[in-house]
Amino acid sequence: MCRPYLPQNTLGTLQLTRAVLPGMIARSGRGKPKSLILNVGSLSGRIPSSLLATYSCTKGGLQTWTKALAEEVKHQGVVVTMVQPAFVVSTDLVKLSLGFEHVQDPPNVSLRSLP
Repeated sequence: MCRPYLPQNTLGTLQLTRAVLPGMIARSGRGKPKSLILNVGSLSGRIPSSLLATYSCTKGGLQTWTKALAEEVKHQGVVVTMVQPAFVVSTDLVKLSLGFEHVQDPPNVSLRSLP
């Protein structure tokens, strides 16, 4: 269960940041505009969700890493922060919450369940 979440929620962000950060620092010297790294977290990273332990773990780790990186590069003209949406409908979430085995389009499922 860890394999799909770890690369997409954590490792990809770390690798991409590692690739672009040197250029961002070089372009964000004194008197120049600051650069911004905006990571997408989840409220599940702060308040773990039942049945989503691995997902919560990866988002919590990303939150901690974001805070640490922000401290490391703040004096080099790079701002690092995170947004944390509270709830996003995804195929995995719909499958877990409603017990559907074959869900292809969560928004259509949501609309059908409204009165």
